Amino acid sequence: MVKGDLTVEWWQYMTHEDTEARAIICWASPGEATEDNVLYEMVLRYRAEQKSEKYARPQLALGHEYGPGNNLHAYSQAVIHPHKWYHVVAVRDAKAKTIQYYINGMPSGEPIGYSDKHDNAQGGEAGGVAIGRLGQFDRRYFKGMLDEVAVYDHTLSGERVMAHYRAALTGTDMSGRAQVVGHRGNNRFAPENTLVSYEQALEAQAPIMELDLHRSKDGVVILIHDDTVDRTTNGSGEVKDMTLAQLKTLDAGLWKDPKYTGETVPTFQETAELCKGRAIMMLDLKADVKGHEIAKVLASTGIAQDQIIVAPWKIERAPGIKPYLPDAPMILLHSSPPSAYNGGDKFFEDMKAIGFSGFSLKWMHLPQDFVDGAHRHGMKVHTWTINDPEEISGAVLMGVDGIITDVPEAAAAIIKQVLE
Repeated sequence: MVKGDLTVEWWQYMTHEDTEARAIICWASPGEATEDNVLYEMVLRYRAEQKSEKYARPQLALGHEYGPGNNLHAYSQAVIHPHKWYHVVAVRDAKAKTIQYYINGMPSGEPIGYSDKHDNAQGGEAGGVAIGRLGQFDRRYFKGMLDEVAVYDHTLSGERVMAHYRAALTGTDMSGRAQVVGHRGNNRFAPENTLVSYEQALEAQAPIMELDLHRSKDGVVILIHDDTVDRTTNGSGEVKDMTLAQLKTLDAGLWKDPKYTGETVPTFQETAELCKGRAIMMLDLKADVKGHEIAKVLASTGIAQDQIIVAPWKIERAPGIKPYLPDAPMILLHSSPPSAYNGGDKFFEDMKAIGFSGFSLKWMHLPQDFVDGAHRHGMKVHTWTINDPEEISGAVLMGVDGIITDVPEAAAAIIKQVLE
């Protein structure tokens, strides 16, 4: 009988992106038409709104069909991305009548309450247990790899779940990796790309700061994310059409919280002076800021080139950067692996020949084989922008070198918890 306390644990690696529910493990009694039919399943399931998204991603769902047409599903908060290993645990506490998901050792959301129908005593054992498929519904095979599937008739504690997750990291050299990168500073709690935001991230001891660089009308390199000032200041208009003096009249803090009223749009030089000797600066080149402009600021502030990471979005911008910053690491910013990447070594060899030493890719599109390939060639991989504990922990497992996050203090605590 599938009732009472229950824990289901497994490792998974999903290889395909589609919108079909995929099985992980199920218990099924025979016969869809019988009144006592029971299908108890642990699946990846797509809700209707997820199927319509550009990049469809499933949630975990502990489901129970307690009679023909009577279905219950307890969904995880997190979605699951392909081409990554995940450690997943679903814990059903019969006394509390809750289901708690753990993903990559971390609790994923709050416990989910359930009714007696989710603990139905009917059937369940006659059809046996299937791993990677839903009983007779063979078309719903799991696409990928499942490993170390375990079922317990009791609840696992959070401490034990984390211990199981940490075991996967045993013997792995994580030294120097999984560094926290403060995304626009302390982005969640302070107005992005302002001096107060970076000061807060520095106080949280984030070793790397991510800055968005634009250029004013009169040629001064300044910090702002968008092409316009509309979203993050009390002004409006294109950044490129405003002089530094005009930009300095704008309030860049009030939109976030009244306590930040009076924060201004900072220059790159002002931010560099703040970060000097305290953190490396990762420069997200939003505008066509040139290498000689960056080198000029470094020279005037006395900052060595190896204390920055230059991050253009296009490969063809390298010639305008590297000759002026020969000692600065240069990484390619991209949403997903560039089209030239086909899983082989030549791509990384070509990128190194151009002058790149690493990459920064969006977390949902970052595959494990890309990280492994980059590391084989001595190149670093950063990922953006992740804030949920289970994804930060998953990035540690993947072996990334930098985790770009809006919550640098919390991210550092999670990395320490996983690696301690």
